[in-house]
This record gives sequence, structure tokens and C-alpha cells, in this order.
Amino acid sequence: ALASPSQSPSTKAPSTSPSQSPSTKAPSTSPSQSPSTKAPSTSPSQTPSCSNEVDFDICFALDMSGSVCSKNSPTTCEDSCSPSDECRDFTVDVDTCCENFRSIQDFTIDMVTALDSFNGDKSYSIVQFASSGSLVQSSGDKDSTIDSVNGLVYTGGFTNHAEAIGRCRNALSGTPDHNKYMILITDGVSTRPRPSPVDSAIASADLAKGDDINIIPVFITTTSSGGLNLMSTISSDGKVFNVTDFGSLEALEQELIEQVSCSTDTPDHTVTL
Repeated sequence: ALASPSQSPSTKAPSTSPSQSPSTKAPSTSPSQSPSTKAPSTSPSQTPSCSNEVDFDICFALDMSGSVCSKNSPTTCEDSCSPSDECRDFTVDVDTCCENFRSIQDFTIDMVTALDSFNGDKSYSIVQFASSGSLVQSSGDKDSTIDSVNGLVYTGGFTNHAEAIGRCRNALSGTPDHNKYMILITDGVSTRPRPSPVDSAIASADLAKGDDINIIPVFITTTSSGGLNLMSTISSDGKVFNVTDFGSLEALEQELIEQVSCSTDTPDHTVTL
């Protein structure tokens, strides 16, 4: 699950009995010589089939919680990606911590690059979250967004969906004349704030939906079998884009691009790979 994605990822059906802990991956003894930051693609792989001219603002909420990088038993992976034997992949730098988080960064960059091919007005905001959420960039263009994503420093911690959604909601509040989307990329259930993290996430999502923000959850089913139900509740239309490992995220890109370009249409199926 921690391997780098292939150029043509195969689709995967979700396990009927997800493991309670991520699969173990031993760190590489010979770090890659190539840089870990990713440059934007100059030619998105496919052209959206609906509209090439739509005004939109998108906020990406990126999960940095410990479960993203935990290899065996769940740990928070705080304090500079430690303990390294439980959290660190030496194929990426310490700021990235693990291949799983690099996959989240690469997926976000690929999405921004592809969406930027639209002719309408558009902007991108970035929120990072773990035990709390923080706004990294508000209403930026493609280049500044890619720089922001490449510059993220993995924090580890618990999972606070409520604050992530709230931060994205605030970032999108100043764009009333555009279609507004929130893409929440996560792999676990809400564990913060106490005492009611799940209820807080749902309440935060309801407020965002009341502002006409279309919440699109992207869920990686690794350690939490109960997360899909929560993501379906958070989702604006009950749909969840779901994969069973981080390396398969790129297989969702075209379906997500279709959802933005076909903004007047509602997808008629849950995407599960």
C-alpha cells in the first residue's frame, strides 16, 4: 500500500474485511536520488467530457494525521515523523515523512493541473489538518498552489475533520458567484475535537453545505472500515470516492474532474476502485 503508484494503476476492489492496521513497509536502505517534489504535468491525460468553461473555486483539505504514515499499529507520527521505524519512508525527505503522504501531494497537484485546463475563472485553496486544521493558501492560482502543496511539512497527529471542513468553508466564503467545491482527502474516522468528534464533523459539513459548498470526500480505506459511513454523511450527495490504498488515488482523477466539469449533473454512482 505504500509503494509508488504505477503509470497505469489497476483498479482495486475494496476488501470485504479491512485490516485493522496498515501493511508493514521496511524503509529503503538507498534513498532515491530524484527530488521528491513534483512538477505539474504539461498535458493533462484526458479532456473533460462536459464543459470546458466553468467558474469554480476549490479547497483541498489534506490529511496529515498519524494514520497516513503509520506502518504497523496506529501511532500519531508526531515530532518530525517519529518514531522513524513506525512512520518514516527513507525514499522521501523527512518533511514528507512517507510515501503515502507524497501520494496525497501528487494527487492534489495532478488534480490542480488538470482542472486548470478549464477556460473559466478558478482558484484553489489548501487546508492541512491533523489534530487541528490550518489554512495554507487561500484562492491561489495553479503555480502558487503547486508550490504550496510541495512545501507542506507533514505533522502527524489525530484526525479533526470538523476543523478541516470549517477552514475550507471560510476560504470559500468569499466566492458567491462561483461553483464551490471542497475535496476532503482522508483515511480515517474523526478523533478530534473531543468529546464528540464525529458529530462535530457532521455539524461542520452541514454548515458548509448550507453555504452551497459541494463536499466531495476522497477516502482511502486502510485502517478504518467505519469511515465510509461517515464520509457518505459528510458528502453533499452521499457519494464517496474510495480507494483501498494511497497509490491508487490517481485512478480517481478523471472521475473527479468530470464531477467538477459536469457541475449541473449529479453522479449516479459511487466511485470505488
